[in-house]
Amino acid sequence: MVEQSDTQNHKSFRSKKSGRKVKMKKNNADLKNRNPKAFAVKSVQKMAKQFRRSQDIKSKKLHIPVVNRTPLEPPPIIVCITGPPKVGKTTLLRSLVKNYTRVKLNDICGPVTVIASKRQRVTFLEVGNDINSMIDAAKIADLVLLLIDASYGFEMETFEFLNIAQVHGMPKVIGVLTHLDLKKDNKALRKSKKRFKHRFWTEVYQGAKLFYLSGLMNNEYLKREVHNLARFISITKFRPLTWRSTHPYLLCDRLEDITNPDDIRANPKCNRKVCFYGYMRGIPLQNDTFVHLAGVGDFRISDISFLSDPCPFPNVEKKRSLNYKERLLYAPLSGVGGIVYDKDAIYIDVGGSHSHDNNYDQQGNSLSKSLAATQHTIDEKLDLGVVSVFRDAEIPTPNSHDDSSFNRRPVLSLNDKINENDSEDALTSDSEGDDSDDNNSKTNDSFEISSEKYMDVDYSDVDDETSNRLKLAEIEFVKRAASVRNISSIIYESDTTRSNRETTEFGGMFTIREDSSEIGHNGVDSSIVCNSRSVIDLSNDVLQQFLINCFVTGKWGDEEDAETLLKQEDDLYGDFEDLEEKSQNVEVCSESKAPDAAVREENAAKKIKSKQKFDFEYDNKDDGDDYFTSLKASMSAQAEMNLKEFEGMDDARRVKYEGFRAGMYVRLELQNVPSEFVQNFDASYPLLIGGLLSQENSIGYIQSRIKKHRWYKRILKSRDPVIVSLGWRRFQTISVYYMVDHNMRNRLLKYTPMHMHCNCTMFGPLTPQGTGFICLQNIRSDDRGYRIIATGTVLELNKSTDIEKKLKLVGYPMKIYRNTAFIRGMFSSILEVAKFEGAIIKTVSGIRGCIKKAIKSPEGAFRASFEDRVKLSDIVFLRTWYRVDVPKLYTPVTNLLSPASSRSFWSGMRTVGTLRHELSIGKPDINKDSLYKSITRIPQKYNELKISGKLQKQLPFKNKPKYERITKSKVATVREPREKKIMAMLETLRGVQSEKNRVRKEKKLELLQKRQKLLDKLDNKRKINLKRTRTKVFKNISKHQKRSSNK
Repeated sequence: MVEQSDTQNHKSFRSKKSGRKVKMKKNNADLKNRNPKAFAVKSVQKMAKQFRRSQDIKSKKLHIPVVNRTPLEPPPIIVCITGPPKVGKTTLLRSLVKNYTRVKLNDICGPVTVIASKRQRVTFLEVGNDINSMIDAAKIADLVLLLIDASYGFEMETFEFLNIAQVHGMPKVIGVLTHLDLKKDNKALRKSKKRFKHRFWTEVYQGAKLFYLSGLMNNEYLKREVHNLARFISITKFRPLTWRSTHPYLLCDRLEDITNPDDIRANPKCNRKVCFYGYMRGIPLQNDTFVHLAGVGDFRISDISFLSDPCPFPNVEKKRSLNYKERLLYAPLSGVGGIVYDKDAIYIDVGGSHSHDNNYDQQGNSLSKSLAATQHTIDEKLDLGVVSVFRDAEIPTPNSHDDSSFNRRPVLSLNDKINENDSEDALTSDSEGDDSDDNNSKTNDSFEISSEKYMDVDYSDVDDETSNRLKLAEIEFVKRAASVRNISSIIYESDTTRSNRETTEFGGMFTIREDSSEIGHNGVDSSIVCNSRSVIDLSNDVLQQFLINCFVTGKWGDEEDAETLLKQEDDLYGDFEDLEEKSQNVEVCSESKAPDAAVREENAAKKIKSKQKFDFEYDNKDDGDDYFTSLKASMSAQAEMNLKEFEGMDDARRVKYEGFRAGMYVRLELQNVPSEFVQNFDASYPLLIGGLLSQENSIGYIQSRIKKHRWYKRILKSRDPVIVSLGWRRFQTISVYYMVDHNMRNRLLKYTPMHMHCNCTMFGPLTPQGTGFICLQNIRSDDRGYRIIATGTVLELNKSTDIEKKLKLVGYPMKIYRNTAFIRGMFSSILEVAKFEGAIIKTVSGIRGCIKKAIKSPEGAFRASFEDRVKLSDIVFLRTWYRVDVPKLYTPVTNLLSPASSRSFWSGMRTVGTLRHELSIGKPDINKDSLYKSITRIPQKYNELKISGKLQKQLPFKNKPKYERITKSKVATVREPREKKIMAMLETLRGVQSEKNRVRKEKKLELLQKRQKLLDKLDNKRKINLKRTRTKVFKNISKHQKRSSNK
């Protein structure tokens, strides 16, 4: 267990006591004290504005505190390396692993876990270009290294992964620019860095970290740049995300198929029994619950257990950093790691991450050779072994056994206590061990075990070193078992009861007890196994007395003994008196008055003290951020309670109450796994197992708010299949879009709005409200467009839907009688008419009416009344609403069951347009009535309203018709022929004059342009002459200065 108290103490900051800045601060403080009016508030409005701004900045820094559920041994942080193909993901991962462990991995596959420091482990995961891998990685990543090709620019995969990460809980994102060595011009390199940085800030946030990898050296990035990136990873802090802090999950390091080989031989396509291994993350996982294996489906946990940590923290010592031998590397899918102990088998890898030492090689080779030289299995050894159950039973000799070649080793007697000095001699040979036991054995009265209780196993197939270790382990077990004492018998039993206890043994194994309260033989509980290495010797009398005094029956002090306290209570309160007896008078003893008064005074003092404490806490509250401070204090107190609740409890017992907590390395067993998953297993795809809560196992209608992505080219159509990534699951369903009107009616939409949110209902697994999701049309990797079609959030969960579609029925008048008309063509039967009796109808001209009764003929016709007379050319409309059902389609995306070649081309239900394109079917015949047409209406001409003169006199002045005065137009003049000649001559003169003016202006402009050119030419000559003169002058000055300096 890693201790939190071992922290590194840094040197405290020392403020300056002398210098220019110190004097300046002192002078400013003195000036402020001498003239306070000069530093007063000049403008109240400006001061209020500054105060509001400071409060806004302060409130933005506040966030909702979260309970810290991080265990003492946290799981490794997951660092996902993602980016487009051919951008350098594998090279960066190889460089980072080499930076931590000095080990060069040639073939990296699956997660790679390294120990980064004394308290931090990192799991690196390379994410491929497949969008399924990108979705699963975004759900579990703590930190994302987003690689960008600087020679090409941002690609579509970069923006897709950022959008996926934003929806599923944004992790920390660090950008890494690669291929910078392809830009030879330094100026262009600086400009491109600046451009990439600001574009990256636009997508992530202002000030996001962006690293630059300048180039390669020996097919690896530069050590200093990789080291800086690794240091920044180690100091990054992570905020717990909502979904991960409420669900258990694990990233599988490896898997194993433990199906019975006979079942596979009989049916190769049978369902498999698979074990998954990995570090637990999130909240504790309970046994016998449902989990979701991403890309396969939902399963119930058949068995789960915790194993020893394959990549444990090193021993805590006071040192600055770890040496490279302590920086372990665990990558089982990449073929890296030492010996892995499992519940079912032992996996040995002779060449570990630090297997260059000769001693290590000799030990690994000897162990592997000894295991390879084994001739008998454990079942055969059990069949050949002999077990003596009863002490008086007759032990068969080796000669009586059928197998004459079987050699038993001599029995190691557990009744004898072996000296520590002679233990090494006892392990050298069997015969010497017997002699040493006879000479140095002493009878242990407190603990006796029959030597025939234990089964003797043949270690002839194992080498001497291994057999010596096994024998030494047996001796140590005997020592520990002999020193176990029952503490309860020491505390609560006297010496006489312990001495008078008599037991009788039957057959050396069963014990007949006379005292039923006895726990076991000599105070040893046979159901408890002592695993402690440090055993306290309870045979010491002083230690026994000390333990007895720690409990109620012991002696605490001279006047604090239990018997003394009981006597004091009898003296204080007296004997019990029966109050129902009338003959006995109730009298208060004078001696008991004083103690009662003292108790009352003590209680009154306690009440006053608690009242003062309450008043102090209530009256001294801060008016500022007291709520936020108290909330953080309560959260920290809750975190401490969580740590102290199970502190000191054994993991095997703690798991039963709490579950398998985060940080534990678990073995999770699932049954009925499809055989295609094992056969088509590809380690390059991440294996994510997410725990499901109780309400997430049911399926219903999910109501959400959705918006089409602005980069997707098409608009979305209702009742088209979409692939949704919601929670841990990826599934295909049919979505129906609608809008909520002002009267709270859910109105169906055929297509989604272009730049607006709309509501969506789909059939799928129920997920908590506020969970984000993304929608895809397909997951094909060869799609050149933007694959994310929409993003949304879950609003409500329901088992039913209430979406209505607008329906407009059309009818035509058949007969008209004043305000009554007979309408045909709207309904097809009398039953339909009866259903809509009393409904409001309306004509095109705006005349309203209602449906009355159906008529006999024609079928579906009815009588209706209107507020005015209608015409036969009118069209009657009935606006109705009818309920739309959402299709129940839920198909999990099972891409991991497909072969690796076709895994990124998984396809479920296809749209009608896709089917027409794949089957080369043309467009359907267009119904002309379904097309939108421009409506052209002929304006109606109404006769003028004529009002009689008598009625006009009675109207008020504002309503009387106003008559405008008719102004006479100008009278046209007719010129005489002489006047016409004069006017024509004047027009000709005006034209000649205008032409002369135009020619004069053009000539003047031309002269001005020539003069301007001449002036520019003279100006250029003047500048050249001036420049030559300056150069001559400066040359003479420099010559003169050189001569003067030489002199």
